Amino acid sequence: MMRLTLDPLREQFFPRGLPDGSRHYWPGTLLDQLSTGTCVGHGFYSAIQGAPVMQKPPLSPYDFYRRFVMEDVWSDNNHEATAPDDQLQSGTSVLAGAKVCKDMGLLSAYLWGESAEDVRAWHLAGFGINVLGTLWTDDMSTPDSEGFASYTGRIMGGHCYVTTGWNDRVKHNGKRVRAVRCQNSWGKGWGNGGRFWLEMDDLEKLIADQGEACAPTEIKLAKRGVHGSN
Repeated sequence: MMRLTLDPLREQFFPRGLPDGSRHYWPGTLLDQLSTGTCVGHGFYSAIQGAPVMQKPPLSPYDFYRRFVMEDVWSDNNHEATAPDDQLQSGTSVLAGAKVCKDMGLLSAYLWGESAEDVRAWHLAGFGINVLGTLWTDDMSTPDSEGFASYTGRIMGGHCYVTTGWNDRVKHNGKRVRAVRCQNSWGKGWGNGGRFWLEMDDLEKLIADQGEACAPTEIKLAKRGVHGSN
């Protein structure tokens, strides 16, 4: 499948290269997926709710997930389209989430970042949140005292989370680094109030290691007659 990437957009907005900067977006209500495997449903819920186009999602994170499992390429999770919330465990793809949200009229388009620099450009140009689907390690599960997760340690599987901003001069281990701010869906008790930083080098490795960085473009919905609402 051919994917539209961010490279042409980056060149359009920053033909001489990206200047240093910082830009952050309201990420929506902090969510908790509890012990379920519905991180992609929670990720797109946050993306629809958060800035720059802030609106109430028409479905719960769990109902988003139920639609996504019917769209992805895996058939062994189809039964979860009708399962109770606490039995949603198999997981689904970021691509399925983007396709369903576009079909529902929530997105006009979605692009794919192929590098950390693409994600940086999306944020600094003012387009808002990315939905990331990457590998996840045990060290990422325990951010350090400054709120940074490290892409080291044993791989635990895949996970979806959203980016909420970018800072080219955030302090970590006594030096200034480029880093992306992320929000997880494991409640306020995890990480730095449910959020964490990833240094640019770690983000680059995560994207290169089969990671997906989905950059959605939202459509402002009318108050009535929302597509896909129950």
